[in-house]
Amino acid sequence: MVYLLIDGRHGVQKNDEVLIEWIRSYGIPFVVILTKMDKVPKRDKKNQVERIKEQLQKYGEYIIIPYSAVTKEGIEEILNSIFTSVGVI
Repeated sequence: MVYLLIDGRHGVQKNDEVLIEWIRSYGIPFVVILTKMDKVPKRDKKNQVERIKEQLQKYGEYIIIPYSAVTKEGIEEILNSIFTSVGVI
């Protein structure tokens, strides 16, 4: 399992797309973690996540977790994903 960190303020960049294509070419499962979500205004957060989901849609359906190191938003989902992927849960 790969945890792909994408800056949630800026969305999917070209280098993110290159990495996604490389990961997919090897059939490696991945989860997208949107970092720095505390810097996205609350009123814009839902729209930003939806915009990024639309950008990633061409690669299929993936788990996308908004995360903030400052507020700890998303930490539980990330830990659950890690524990599940290694068979602890």
